Amino acid sequence: MKYRVTKQLFTDNGSVAITSLINGGNGKLYIGFTSMDHPVAEYDTATGATRDIGLMFNPPKNNMPLEDKVHNSLALDENGVLYVGQGLNIGWDARPYGYSLQKYGGGHLFAYDTKTERIEDFGIPVPRNAIHGITYNKETRRIYGYTIPDNHFFRFDIDTGKTVDYGKISSYASHNFVTDSKGNAYGAWLKEGIYDASELGGKNNYILRGSFLLKFDNAKDELVRTKEMIVYGLEHDIFGNVGVDSWIRTKKGEIFGGTAIGGALFKVTNDERIQYIGKPVLGPRLTSMTEGPDGLIYGCAGFPHMSLFTLNPETSEVKDLGILSNEGMFWYLHSLAFGDDGVLYGGETDAGKASLFKIIPE
Repeated sequence: MKYRVTKQLFTDNGSVAITSLINGGNGKLYIGFTSMDHPVAEYDTATGATRDIGLMFNPPKNNMPLEDKVHNSLALDENGVLYVGQGLNIGWDARPYGYSLQKYGGGHLFAYDTKTERIEDFGIPVPRNAIHGITYNKETRRIYGYTIPDNHFFRFDIDTGKTVDYGKISSYASHNFVTDSKGNAYGAWLKEGIYDASELGGKNNYILRGSFLLKFDNAKDELVRTKEMIVYGLEHDIFGNVGVDSWIRTKKGEIFGGTAIGGALFKVTNDERIQYIGKPVLGPRLTSMTEGPDGLIYGCAGFPHMSLFTLNPETSEVKDLGILSNEGMFWYLHSLAFGDDGVLYGGETDAGKASLFKIIPE
């Protein structure tokens, strides 16, 4: 695949990063920013025009200034309603420590009707926590999500308005979640320290910490910390990122993931085993994946400068399409989405420049 790259920088709303991106199915993309205010915008792929959705998040009083963050927290249902998780630019360990989560209150879950432009506030799923990722399951019409700094898993039932907090998962280990056709959700949980490996089905006397497959079992209505290891030995992290970096469910229902430490691709099989596929490029991180109109999975991997790659889900063939940009000390695309125009769009993060990349086939 040959392509050319252009980009558009967003500065009007004080943005420092694009941390969510989704195709609205209406000729528009919806962008989630890390910014001081106005964290969501609508982008017209035909004209390149951008429209601010509005303030949406009201900053808490008597607290230090800190950016809002829509981090992997845009989800669209079949009626054109966009769900938005209110995040916060804090670390998973609650840095900066001078910020009062008590005064903050917690991140709200919002709905924005892309047809009527009506905004609805469903309240705070987990008090004193910011929403750090959400995903929509069309089979159950539920939003699944997780929070920081306490790393709770929650669900929101759209048709009843009911929210359930399932408590702490573990230490931070998954950048987002994905769902299947049965209404189950998958992520990762982190096992730390030295433990008896017998409880994980191993024969050794001990096991170092690692990330394992986490399942929300829809039928049992409970979190299951499985014995399926995804990443072994997390001695280092990449800017605080460990475990699973990205997930995707294809139109055929297959589930793939990418790891942060190793930058490796894997598949969750039908019997919920982890099947490794390989590394698209040298280096860690695999931050984003999306399915293309040709049935291939397009993703970004590598650090400090990311490459574009494709994965054929039928053959497991991986192709490195090259580094998209060498500018700056580091940069990578936190999110990817194809527009209705057939162009691949990506949102840049962590380089301090909220840039929308257009990856145009030639």
